[in-house]
Amino acid sequence: MHLGDCRCTWEKRPQTIPDAQFKDLLDYWDFELELSDKNKSNRLKADDMHTLGPNSYALLRHELQQEDPNKEPPSQAKVYIKSRTRNPKKEIQNSYQKTKQNM
Repeated sequence: MHLGDCRCTWEKRPQTIPDAQFKDLLDYWDFELELSDKNKSNRLKADDMHTLGPNSYALLRHELQQEDPNKEPPSQAKVYIKSRTRNPKKEIQNSYQKTKQNM
């Protein structure tokens, strides 16, 4: 019923769904869109992303602690810097490069 920009409306409702349930569905889909828009705008505000990929901060802290000769827990500053250091072997593409490559 609700795929991308193809929004379902009361006029297009299937007759197999009772009116009360369909109203609830429309309210739910509208809420989903609002939440999606809010999440999208918040995601666009992020400018200092970590480069850990699927790894967690806890795993990074553990690895840094194991590298330390005294097995001391790493400072927050060290974790922060290490979590934003890119792998020099990986080539980073901006969105324009990705679009151009896909064309």
